[in-house]
Amino acid sequence: MAGIALTGLASGLDTASIISQLMAIERQPRNRLELRQTAEQARRDGLNEIATKLRSLKLAASDLKSTGVWADTQSVVSSDTSKLDVRRTAGAGPGGYEIAVSRLASSTQRTYAYAPPASDTTLSFTLKDADGNDVQTDIEIAAGTSLDDAVSKINTTAGSPVYAVNVAGKLVLSTRTTGENSRFELADSAGGTLALESERLGQKALLTVDGVEVTSETNTVTGAIPGVELTLKGTTASAQVNVGPPGPDREKLAEKVKAFVDAYNAVVDTVRSKVTEKPVTGATTAADARKGALFGDSGLNAILRQLRQAVSEPVAGNAAALDELAELGVSTGAASATVSSDAVAGKLVFDRSKLDAALDGDPLAVRRLLGGIAGTDGFGQRLEGLLEPIAGTGGTLATRISSQDSVLSRLKDDLLRFDDRLARREELLNKQYAALETALSKAQARAGDIAGLLA
Repeated sequence: MAGIALTGLASGLDTASIISQLMAIERQPRNRLELRQTAEQARRDGLNEIATKLRSLKLAASDLKSTGVWADTQSVVSSDTSKLDVRRTAGAGPGGYEIAVSRLASSTQRTYAYAPPASDTTLSFTLKDADGNDVQTDIEIAAGTSLDDAVSKINTTAGSPVYAVNVAGKLVLSTRTTGENSRFELADSAGGTLALESERLGQKALLTVDGVEVTSETNTVTGAIPGVELTLKGTTASAQVNVGPPGPDREKLAEKVKAFVDAYNAVVDTVRSKVTEKPVTGATTAADARKGALFGDSGLNAILRQLRQAVSEPVAGNAAALDELAELGVSTGAASATVSSDAVAGKLVFDRSKLDAALDGDPLAVRRLLGGIAGTDGFGQRLEGLLEPIAGTGGTLATRISSQDSVLSRLKDDLLRFDDRLARREELLNKQYAALETALSKAQARAGDIAGLLA
């Protein structure tokens, strides 16, 4: 029957088991070769992981000097945001401003008695635009239109200058704009549709800035403090607006410094884990073969030493001001009373208060130290110069990874050739044992014939 093989019928030997055991012995060199392939792949993966971490560190160092971080900005703060919101729109004069809001800008509101028109009518609204010119908008109302339908027609007409509401059977119209320019004239072509009952005229906002009176058609005031937009939300006798001096966005800079510290520590953790993991002697499993692939690697240890030196040494050209990262709060923390294991490992910590103090004292020196001034070589340039030949295109790690790829390619070819030899060897053993069984079977048959004749 196909798929079933009977062995040892003549010899009484389990030839399949014998061949299997012989092939297991033959495969031992192949197993060792496969474990070596696993170890080489682990070395390649480890180098690639470290190269990726170093590229991330290089980007984090570049961010420390980027123009996006060092673009001048100013803080603008209101003492009472429930009454007065502020927003910086351009450069503003630093200092404090005293604001008093005595009136908010309001829209014009009119209440009309409404009667469905006996014939088609046109409601013509006339308002002044920002330049003081009259602008007319016409809205057609069909004969017999109910109040609710008239409200809907007014609100859905494109360019309608008013909002309409049905309030207890009355038509209430409020302009969409505020200020004195929101006062409008209304004409009803058919007549008799609307009867004015009450009116509240739109008014300008009224405020003082450091005692100087300011009016505005809207509650968004842009000219009272140059470079600052005021949004009036309520009346107040006193609110303060504080405009800070020009300088970098401190929050963004602190985020970039923290990101650099995290990227640096990720490199330290990764490299140390690779160079301190010991290999398993006589590994027999793939998991053991992967261990210690980069143990004691001199090149990786050298990278760690270079990085520690780069973050601890003064930056040339800044001796007269700030010249060390530690002055910005970036250090190993080894100067503290209790030295942590992270400090021993060379990992960095970030003290935000030191960065803020340095920015308070001399923001230009901080920028120069980190490399944010064009034409200067600060820390960002130093680390880029260190990491480019290591982790950049064609760098030492790329060369090592390429070399590992070549080793893995050769091992793959060796395994294919080995498999081919094993297949031929197993085929030969099967033929030899099959021939043995055939010969024994014939000999046994011949011996039976002779025994029969003798009997």
